[in-house]
Amino acid sequence: MTDAQIIAMLYERDENAINELTKSYRSYCYSIAYGILGSNEDAEECLNDMLNGVWKTIPPNSPDNLKAYCGKIIRNISLNRLQANTAQKRGGATEIESIDDFDFRISSPDSVEDEIFASAIREIINKFVSSLSKTKRIIFVRKYWYLDSIEDIAHRMKLSPNNVKVILYRLREKLKIELQKGGFEIE
Repeated sequence: MTDAQIIAMLYERDENAINELTKSYRSYCYSIAYGILGSNEDAEECLNDMLNGVWKTIPPNSPDNLKAYCGKIIRNISLNRLQANTAQKRGGATEIESIDDFDFRISSPDSVEDEIFASAIREIINKFVSSLSKTKRIIFVRKYWYLDSIEDIAHRMKLSPNNVKVILYRLREKLKIELQKGGFEIE
């Protein structure tokens, strides 16, 4: 079944849309959740929360890319779950290094609405990622979207962990420059 058909079913409030969504994107979304949480139980719960989130947000939303829409929802739910899980433990801190947690902060020179600000940053990051070679793009996305460990990326890409660290450092530095060119002040 196509994404457009699933979205149409969601607009009609047809509960079979959830079954079709599950058939199409369960593995993809589960792998995102499991990669972040490392727990089958938590990943399954996040998957259920994602399906509920899609049901509640379509309509009014009508995403162009249903897979990416589901991926974003499951990623956010999983990151929130990870934060809640680690806050319950002593020392509650964990090293999460997602695209949202770079080692630099972005501040806008003008006080513009948050959505416009986020949209401008998203556009710069998307353009930056699109300009990368396939290998660098995979490394960047695996680290900052899927939150893979350096070791997992190194194994996947057949590189040394140190090489992956160097590539990521250089990519962050290049992204800082691109953001500065886009008018954002980097602290």
